[in-house]
Amino acid sequence: MRASAALLVMSLMITSATAGTPEDEVRATFDPFVAAQNGHDLRAVQSLLLGSPDFLWITRGAAWMGYLQWSARTLLRNLLVSCGVFAFVTAPALADGSVTALGMGMGAPNAQRFAEFEAVIAKYNASGERFRIDGHCQSACTMLLAIRNVCVTRNATLLFHSGGNYRTLQRSDEYTNRMLAKYKPSLRKYVTENHFMDTFKFHSISGRVIISQFGYPACN
Repeated sequence: MRASAALLVMSLMITSATAGTPEDEVRATFDPFVAAQNGHDLRAVQSLLLGSPDFLWITRGAAWMGYLQWSARTLLRNLLVSCGVFAFVTAPALADGSVTALGMGMGAPNAQRFAEFEAVIAKYNASGERFRIDGHCQSACTMLLAIRNVCVTRNATLLFHSGGNYRTLQRSDEYTNRMLAKYKPSLRKYVTENHFMDTFKFHSISGRVIISQFGYPACN
């Protein structure tokens, strides 16, 4: 079988009640999921997906929220699993989400990846769950400041620059404005007046300053 080389971030329903480590529980669901995908077994795949608005699937540069928006039949049609790189986010892990946990600190190299950040913002704003901005957070990652229940760690570093294609140095007013719209007015004014968003040059602001100067909550 031909393997998909996609990075999957997905919510799965843990069906096994067997005692064991979290790794054992994940494996107990992951192995049947791979077998069901490779066997094109629609019913088995469907039984493993979380039937909830909390379902999050990110693959091939796009994100979908909610089980009804992404059917098991579509999964089978678009993805053949025999190997690949996988990351699992169960519902409890999503509730304690962070930049480092989701691997989103390096920003968005393309429009599809940019949309994933907006999907995560919408997800957490709908649920009200806490989201931590920790570690390195550049470019589109800074939009996660728009999450209603966000907090920032004091040792975080946020890096700002204009939107667009930094490989071709083609700046985009549309994507720059979409990022600016996610910031508090005081931060938006600061990065605009200091020309942080005019070029692709990175301008850093520490988590301590984001908290003390711009009023974002500190993580405990």
